[in-house]
Amino acid sequence: MNNKIKDHYILIFSILLAALPIFSEWAIVYLDEIYSVLAAILQFLIMYYIWISYKKTKIEYKALFIYLWFAFFGAFLCDFIYFFVVNLAQESRISGFWTSLYCLPHLLSLIYFALFWIIYTIKCVRIKQKYLIFSIFLLLDLLFLRVFVYDSSWAIKINTYLGIFQIITGFIDILIFNVIILCLISSNNKIFDLLAIGCMLYLIYNIWLKYLFINYNISAFQYGEYLEIMSLLIILNASYKMSQERINLNSCSNAVGSIKVQLTLFVYFMFIFSFCILLFLAKNLSIINTHSLTSFPVLIMLYSCVMVEVANIIGKKFEEPFKILTTNTKELIKKDDFKNIGNYNYGISEFNQLQKFIINQLKINDQNVKSQKNLNQRVMKSIHDIRSPLTIIDHLLNNVEVSLKESDIIKFKKQLMFIRNVANSLLDYNRYIVNNTSSEASYHVLISSLNLLVDNKILEWGVDIISLEVPKNIIWLRYLESEFQNTMSNLLNNAYEAFIDKNKGQIRISVSIEPKQIKIVVSDNGRGIPANEIENIKKGKSLKINGNGIGMPSAIEFFHSLGGTFTIESTELIGTDIILTLPYNDNPSWSIDTINISTCEIIVVDNDSAILEFWQKKILPKTNNFKFFTNSSLFFEWSQQKTNLTNCLVLMDYELGENQVHGLDALIKANIPNAVVITDYAEYAWLQNQISKTKYYLLPKSALNLINII
Repeated sequence: MNNKIKDHYILIFSILLAALPIFSEWAIVYLDEIYSVLAAILQFLIMYYIWISYKKTKIEYKALFIYLWFAFFGAFLCDFIYFFVVNLAQESRISGFWTSLYCLPHLLSLIYFALFWIIYTIKCVRIKQKYLIFSIFLLLDLLFLRVFVYDSSWAIKINTYLGIFQIITGFIDILIFNVIILCLISSNNKIFDLLAIGCMLYLIYNIWLKYLFINYNISAFQYGEYLEIMSLLIILNASYKMSQERINLNSCSNAVGSIKVQLTLFVYFMFIFSFCILLFLAKNLSIINTHSLTSFPVLIMLYSCVMVEVANIIGKKFEEPFKILTTNTKELIKKDDFKNIGNYNYGISEFNQLQKFIINQLKINDQNVKSQKNLNQRVMKSIHDIRSPLTIIDHLLNNVEVSLKESDIIKFKKQLMFIRNVANSLLDYNRYIVNNTSSEASYHVLISSLNLLVDNKILEWGVDIISLEVPKNIIWLRYLESEFQNTMSNLLNNAYEAFIDKNKGQIRISVSIEPKQIKIVVSDNGRGIPANEIENIKKGKSLKINGNGIGMPSAIEFFHSLGGTFTIESTELIGTDIILTLPYNDNPSWSIDTINISTCEIIVVDNDSAILEFWQKKILPKTNNFKFFTNSSLFFEWSQQKTNLTNCLVLMDYELGENQVHGLDALIKANIPNAVVITDYAEYAWLQNQISKTKYYLLPKSALNLINII
């Protein structure tokens, strides 16, 4: 049988078992025995479901369920012992002293009840100034006790240990009762509400019996037992539902400052204070006689129990529109479904007006976002269009250097580098704004990074004193480009500032490929570093007058973070060598440094005429088996007509202009087997991640001059 169905049968059986004898004639003759047995049965079932909840709950809340289990275990022992001891005492088989044995498990039950509710309040109840509110509850209790106990003529007998026990445990009951009210005010879970109400009624039953015992009045004893059975049935229902739904105790309380909690608290206090005012007026005007109303304190507790739940219902009722408004607003932001979601009627004009205002603001914001997105797309296209001719100009400049003056070449390179830096910065910023992607480490072409570094330094210093010696290989290394540029820039600045005569200084950057590593040496012919100061400089000491010593430790930390090494070799008045190594096993699987065009048909897809001219000059002298397309539509038409694509190599740009699919998507859609994506985005992590999931290669446009075509 399904466990859930079995639990239903157990619950129904226990309710019938508890309810049917109440209406039978046995209830008259064997009232105490029937109620004791029924209470014990219900408590046993409650313990069973609490144990199931204990096994399902998170580990940080298991202790709370243990406390609750022991609370009902104590109550179970109390009723069980009371049933047998009272019967034996009535038959004079034991002395009256033994009838008080039930007090021990009752005390155990109260202690664990207190532990459960107090710890839950501390951990989970999120009400501002909850301890102050609890103190106000206690003050109200003292006022009621002043009216109905101190000023009464009850025959209270506290000269026995049993009377003292009833007084002390009665105060504990009241303390727990106030804690539960605080929990119920902050509750947002119906099952937890049920548990709290059931426990409140059970505590009221305890207090009711203690009043009767203290006053030696058992004429109304059966009403207390009715209350016990009713409270246990409610707790059984709550514990059963908790075991089925795997309730999370931490989520049963509203957030701090929620409108539901504040409104519930306000309404409850209004109920209680208005009741207190009416009560004291009635007492002072002699409308009620506190001496004759021995059950009035219990009625007040029942009134509190009802009023806190009424306040809870009112709080939830007024909280509901806020929840719906919040949900609708989230859906509006997510779906832009202004028509369907925006017509909801809350039945409260202020909420309808607020919804209308939010929708209008979202529409305005949506229009602004679309306008900004269109502007960003146009900016990206313009920047992309700028970067492509820069690559060609840079390539052409290498061919015409011999016919230009050196000063003109430097000026030309400065302006070219300036435009490239502006374009790179704008592209990075636009990428961050549009896609909300932050910088992360990715693979970069080392030679391109070093060329960019050298060009920046020449532009910054105004003198060309840096020589770069690098292999012709395309070397991919993984690092954060901005950190690499900053670190290397600081090292070059240190070398430049060490020159006495800036025009006579020389800086050389050499790169070599060694087994499992790349070696970079930055050499200068400056004043050098004293041998006894090298270790101090590594730790942050600066030999410059206004230096702060931050650059060198940062550089060491950067290269160590990449798994490399950092070494300084220096001779005074001769110069300094900074030797850097970075781990290097092989290029990523999507890298390419050689394109073989002799045995395949070459297809170039790019909307930039300058790039097409570049490929024509590179490819046509070696083969006529060459086609080019300027947009994805023409490329798709060709690919559909082509029966065999295995002998084709597609050189695809990533950005093909507005209203065009991206190059990578076009290759996948056309099911091209062999392709190289050539783009300025090649050194971005997001594109490298996409390429790594395909069979294609990736090449930055800045490395076109390094590619070997055979």
